[in-house]
Amino acid sequence: MQWCALLQPEGLLGANALTHEHNETVVAHTAVAKMEKISLWQIGKEKVIEMDTKLANNLISTLENVNLQGTCAIFEEDVEKLKQEGRIIEITFREPINVTISQWIKPEDRNHIPINASGYRILTNVEKAVFVLKGDYEGNILTKSADVKGYGCWAISKDGEIDKNWISEVEKEVEK
Repeated sequence: MQWCALLQPEGLLGANALTHEHNETVVAHTAVAKMEKISLWQIGKEKVIEMDTKLANNLISTLENVNLQGTCAIFEEDVEKLKQEGRIIEITFREPINVTISQWIKPEDRNHIPINASGYRILTNVEKAVFVLKGDYEGNILTKSADVKGYGCWAISKDGEIDKNWISEVEKEVEK
């Protein structure tokens, strides 16, 4: 059975959800179960991070919260540069996942954009997610889909600004 997560102001909703708490655990567990590796990259050095459930759930929740698509074109060489010069967390999934994000798509724009039944965008076939903690694109989350050459550039927008509050929460978990 495939689960669909949807973040709305009143909470996380999904197929066959019994309660908010129950569904959040199931949705996060499904995505976390498909993770192959979580890596912290800083100054060209990779540190593989233990598959801690709290950190993994926090990263998936952050990914689900994106609601703003960037217009930048990012390719593998850009991500490699971030690994050398910035501080990022990279999640690699064993198999591609679909992620419903918090970006609601207007009915007139839905023809070419994958959405769920409520009109929220679905990022399809996500193989990697890169969380930029420091450096170029700081506060952005980059997604690599199996069917696209480059990376999608996403952010959490709050009051018209890029919300970077998630970075401190992720950093606390990484430093444990």
